[in-house]
Amino acid sequence: MPFLRENLLWSSSPQAKAQIKKWIFELESDQFLVRDQAFRSLQQHLEAAADQLKSQLPQAPPESQMRIEELLKSSNAGCKPSRAQQAQKVLKNIGTAEAKAVLKELAEAQHDR
Repeated sequence: MPFLRENLLWSSSPQAKAQIKKWIFELESDQFLVRDQAFRSLQQHLEAAADQLKSQLPQAPPESQMRIEELLKSSNAGCKPSRAQQAQKVLKNIGTAEAKAVLKELAEAQHDR
């Protein structure tokens, strides 16, 4: 349960926003490995990063724009439920008091966004 809680609530934390901003900045790195790792990290956290990616797209350098567009396109292509939606479904099915508490905390975090 702590694993689900931590991962579901991470995306609304100030640390997540700062980390996503760093990854977006790293898309402009001169080092391929840094760019590639930033791209992969953004792919893994695409749901949390989508709004920041959209806001950075107009002012990003051309190569970064290409990467951001690719990420955003991949987020629109999938018809399957997001990781967060899948995890919420699991928590609802678990139905314990702890699972319900995590769902409540998640709902409050989403409301505060």
